[in-house]
Amino acid sequence: MTKLLRFTGGDERAYADVGGGVERDTVISVSDTLGALLLAREPQHWVEVSLLENYTETRDRRQAVTGRSLPLIVREESETGTGIDLSGMSSVLVVWNAGAWTAGTHDFALEHSEDGVVYETVPAELIVGTLPTIEDDNTDGQAYQVSYTGGLRFLRVNAIVTGDDPAALYGAVVVGIGPV
Repeated sequence: MTKLLRFTGGDERAYADVGGGVERDTVISVSDTLGALLLAREPQHWVEVSLLENYTETRDRRQAVTGRSLPLIVREESETGTGIDLSGMSSVLVVWNAGAWTAGTHDFALEHSEDGVVYETVPAELIVGTLPTIEDDNTDGQAYQVSYTGGLRFLRVNAIVTGDDPAALYGAVVVGIGPV
């Protein structure tokens, strides 16, 4: 389900990872996962709004796209995520939610593509932050995020799973925010 959140104030620079700097009264459309992260991060600066409240006015300045690259499921093997079309987006955030870990090491790789067909690994210099590794129960219930600064149209998240009888619950969403 998608939430609409309105930025009500505070330090706009603190939210550069969700929009290259967020202006007061900007409304963004996010998944429940990212919405929960933003509301938990500094709830005094984000307000959930209805579709009718102030959305048309702010829509002229920004648009957002969200996509689930890796659905939230228990993974026992490596998986290639779904490519998310980021055309027109100026800022991209990848968010992981980790549930219960049982065994194995669960690493991640980002891949980008111009055409959505041929993908290549995103170079480290185009990733702001550290890709997570889920390898013990200290990651249960944790959320992780990185920003992608590359300019290619498609982005996907891959899970690389190793170890004996690996199993862990997690998923990843890609959020793009940019000018209309």
